[in-house]
Amino acid sequence: MKPRNAQLATEGDPRWKSMVARDPGADGAFYYSVKTTGVYCRPSCAARRALPENVSFHATREDAEKAGLRPCKRCKPDQPSLAEQHVAIVAQTCRLIEETEKAPSLKELAKLS
Repeated sequence: MKPRNAQLATEGDPRWKSMVARDPGADGAFYYSVKTTGVYCRPSCAARRALPENVSFHATREDAEKAGLRPCKRCKPDQPSLAEQHVAIVAQTCRLIEETEKAPSLKELAKLS
């Protein structure tokens, strides 16, 4: 267990506030890990909030993985964010519509997602 002053330092860190708020705007700026589970997450992860004494912050995914942590199965920080995935699908759909002479069916468009 971290000493009390380390717990207070974690709670005083602005990254802690982003993590508690599950701020998607902080995704990619840092990652946090939970000592008791051995996983690292995005700040916006919907998993139950960890106790501050069990949390560490990492600048990159690589830093977290070098520390022996594995990616969270819920927020999947080792994959593009859900928003990025949606943007890619929309862009792919738009390209398909633009490049075909006949408008694709809804069934064809649905296959893209």
